[in-house]
Amino acid sequence: MQDFPDGIFPAKGKSDIEGIFPPPYFEWFQYNEDFTEYTNLEECISYLCEYITSNGPFDGLLGFSQGATLSALLIGYQIQGKVLKEHPPLKLFVSISGTKFRDPRIFEVAYKDTIKVKSVHFIGAKDWLRLPSEELATAFDNPLIIRHPHGHTVPRLDEESTGKLRAWATEIIQCNNRILEKEEIKTIMIYLVAVLIFRENAIRLEEKKKREKELLSQMIEEAGEYKVEFYRKREVTCENNKVTNREKEKMFAAVVASDGDSNTPNLKMIKVDGVDIMLDGTDVNRVMQGHYRGKGPAGPGN
Repeated sequence: MQDFPDGIFPAKGKSDIEGIFPPPYFEWFQYNEDFTEYTNLEECISYLCEYITSNGPFDGLLGFSQGATLSALLIGYQIQGKVLKEHPPLKLFVSISGTKFRDPRIFEVAYKDTIKVKSVHFIGAKDWLRLPSEELATAFDNPLIIRHPHGHTVPRLDEESTGKLRAWATEIIQCNNRILEKEEIKTIMIYLVAVLIFRENAIRLEEKKKREKELLSQMIEEAGEYKVEFYRKREVTCENNKVTNREKEKMFAAVVASDGDSNTPNLKMIKVDGVDIMLDGTDVNRVMQGHYRGKGPAGPGN
């Protein structure tokens, strides 16, 4: 028997699984910043116990974040006879970024004794819940801890971690040389498949983030190149304008120095950068009006 119930409350704030699964997103309960006070916890415990009893039996629980935290609580409560009294003992637990509850009224009951079920705990080096995840693992007997370098996410397993998980499953299947029933083997394999599905989704998320990062870097690089080219062209234009203005100023100075009448048709000899240029009255007028661009020596009529 397998099932994956959703949380019963709409998630508040940003979801940890955005990009892995499409919305809507849900949560099981709410808590304060210190993780010592909880809202709607009893309601979700009652809901899950009813769900497990009605839809089971189940051999174990798998959860991520809140789901893992709540699953560990239910297993601990069942061992203490507080919940799931009519359900067979849970035998397996897979925790991905799960933690302990910190309320003394809860942890003094749920984690009173070592929880003797087979468990595997995925703990991220950059997970903001790394230390609480470590603490949860200590509540279980001989837990398998699989560490990864990522944060609060379903990790992509490397070859070494996959080998550890495979060995863990093999040990459960052998179960002290006892031949497991067909349904028990099926349940274990379902748990492994679920973990691998999480892994593939995490891979796709990482690839998506990588593509987005590469695209952003490309956009930034292209924007930088455009900016550099824009200012380069602007600088060239400014320099060209400066050269043109200097040439026009020289022409004006040369015409004024000739003491000629710009309205007369007589030829005027002027010097520009040591070069003699002969201008007639029309050319003088053009120079005075700013039309002459100083493109080199000019003769009459140019």
